[in-house]
Amino acid sequence: MLHIRKFFIPILVVLGITSFINVQSFQLANFNYKSASVLPTFVDEKGIKWVDIGREGFGRTKKHTYDDWSGGRSKREHNPLTSAAREFLEEHILERVLGWSLADTEKFILENLEVVVAYSRDKNPCNPQSRDARNVTYIVDFNKYATELFNNFYEAREQEEARYDELGTRGKYRTTTEKDRIAKVKWNDLKDAIEKYTDTSQPLYVQALVLDPATKYFYRQEIKLRPFLGIKLRPFFLDQLYETGENEKVRFYK
Repeated sequence: MLHIRKFFIPILVVLGITSFINVQSFQLANFNYKSASVLPTFVDEKGIKWVDIGREGFGRTKKHTYDDWSGGRSKREHNPLTSAAREFLEEHILERVLGWSLADTEKFILENLEVVVAYSRDKNPCNPQSRDARNVTYIVDFNKYATELFNNFYEAREQEEARYDELGTRGKYRTTTEKDRIAKVKWNDLKDAIEKYTDTSQPLYVQALVLDPATKYFYRQEIKLRPFLGIKLRPFFLDQLYETGENEKVRFYK
């Protein structure tokens, strides 16, 4: 019996490593993505890790749900980094808050990257509401800028709204004011909520601290998340098998 155990343990270890690593079996550059996003993280003075997310201000089905900083791929975009950076720049209003350009945002993502979660799901032929999903989420360390963002987000949004009013821009084209609230959620609370999210036909909720636009103080609230946020990040939080891409930070879940 001892000999059998000595034989099988190394084999299982090798198989486990092979399943998780699969070096260069996935290429992000060749991934036909449909949407991309950024999930910023930061650590407070107590060492607690948080994410910052925003509430959707528009949309028939997504209005008043919280999501990361995300959006669909435009016809002119061929790189998920560009799509994610554009959405992050627009929805965080980073041009006003931090003085960033799209190039600055792309550079920040690459230099502060924690992990890239590429997620693919084919539509369910038995469900007419189902559709293909091809998403890339960049989880980044935003620790250096989180306080500045929270301090200036609502003021920047008001300035953008005034600019749109002056230009006569209609609601759906007000890309920098799509998010009307900003909140922070403990990383472990988000992880726990998503790990338990097995019935995707039901709403997904999590405890958060929402920043009040009038008082600029955080208040505690249970918020409703967009279901796809839980769907695309669940394999990552459950530490399921994945293929690695061009480096060890790129993970592909299917």
